[in-house]
Amino acid sequence: YEPQIHLLRCKKEKKVQYVEVFFFIFECNESLEQVKVSKYKYLPHPRHRKKIENQLRDSENKLRILLDNSAAAITMTDDQERIISWNSFTEQLLGMTKEDLYLKPISSLYTSQEWKNIRKMNIRQSGFKHHVETQVIRKDGDVIDVDLSVNVLKDEQGKILGSVGMMQDITQQKRA
Repeated sequence: YEPQIHLLRCKKEKKVQYVEVFFFIFECNESLEQVKVSKYKYLPHPRHRKKIENQLRDSENKLRILLDNSAAAITMTDDQERIISWNSFTEQLLGMTKEDLYLKPISSLYTSQEWKNIRKMNIRQSGFKHHVETQVIRKDGDVIDVDLSVNVLKDEQGKILGSVGMMQDITQQKRA
């Protein structure tokens, strides 16, 4: 989830009246379990608007650098289990492009039997599952072994917003 900035303009004066900034806080315990998402609204004074916009962009860039330099494939899905965000390692691991991944059902990355096994774990109900050995299908059809960790994202009322998944390729270790 990215910060959302809304500029509200005064119709008469055609000036920015004030800025609404919405941002999300992801909370979890020490084991990175039970991820909770809170949405906050902040109304800064108009003269601070540019500074806040720049800070949000800097923060977003730092997060993107962190994710893109990870040695794990990281994906985020929406409440309908479609991929909405991922890091560059995901594209490399799966041999896919952003066109291949965007809004792709996460279930389509798995063989039907592996998806059934994942569903039996009731991850959406428990909120997380770590270090699941499973298999995913690359774009070229190759099946690779991965270590999967999933955290379900919920709002303050417990409604599921989506999930964050991390995959590490363990194909070489499994074959050794």
